[in-house]
Amino acid sequence: MLEIFLFSLLTSVQIIISGYLFHHLFISKKSSDLNIFTLGLLGFVFIGFIGIFLNFFVSLNKFLNDIFFILPFLLFCIFFFNNIVFKKIFFFSILISIFFTITVAFDNHYIPDAGSYHLPFVSILNENKIIVGSNNLHYRFGHTSIMQYISALYNNHLFGDNGISIPLGLLYCFFVGFLIIEILNSKDNKVLYIFLFIILSFTLFRMNRYSDLGNDGPANIFFFYLIVETLKNYSVNYKIRITSILAVFIFLNKITLLLGFLIPIFLIFKNFNVKAIINKTNIFSFIFLSLFILKNFLVSGCLAFPLEQT
Repeated sequence: MLEIFLFSLLTSVQIIISGYLFHHLFISKKSSDLNIFTLGLLGFVFIGFIGIFLNFFVSLNKFLNDIFFILPFLLFCIFFFNNIVFKKIFFFSILISIFFTITVAFDNHYIPDAGSYHLPFVSILNENKIIVGSNNLHYRFGHTSIMQYISALYNNHLFGDNGISIPLGLLYCFFVGFLIIEILNSKDNKVLYIFLFIILSFTLFRMNRYSDLGNDGPANIFFFYLIVETLKNYSVNYKIRITSILAVFIFLNKITLLLGFLIPIFLIFKNFNVKAIINKTNIFSFIFLSLFILKNFLVSGCLAFPLEQT
């Protein structure tokens, strides 16, 4: 139990710091007033990009994963250190780790698709760089999402194989924390307040089993997150940036949620300007999407497996 808590605490701090770096570098340098769990959720986006980019060149082996785990701490301490921000990250990570430990400890009925789909692919990622045509070995290697790349990065010498189970549980915990803080801060926005309460209720009652999350859980979590960000009172350009990257990440989790792209497209056409289209966030999103599509093509021959038309 203590080991679960400590591993989740370290991982939570690392993911939130990764989100802080990502938000500062690619979205906006103003992040002090953000919901701390927003940074945690965005951390998954950045980590997913790192995972798929690296796998084109090397396997996501334990030595590489050791470096990946330590690097955000070093970058934050050297270039972006803020004592108040770090204390906030550490405090909320303790709360999240307690929630994570309880969630995992009481879920003793584990019958996911992991044994057939997710874990074999994670094993391939840990042992090999991208294998062209691997879908010919078994079609399950085409039914994967960006979450498998994120999980594979946490199989390091500190956590061992248990590390691959940590990110998925933390994602659920981050989202619950995100919704609670947003509810407390959205009492003046009735529509958003009611929507947040409904989503929190659904999340707690329907997604509270760690073993049921699979690939659908993260996709649904980020789709709800996308809608919340759309309803919030941001500047137009910021809202376009955040919804664009979230729409891409949702697609990378589950291609059937392609409709998520309609939100940033609508915002762009409604408030058309050059900065809304050409900016570092959208360039990052385009590169991320292109890498995933290229990976799909090399692995399966389809740009969006299993759609043969692609």
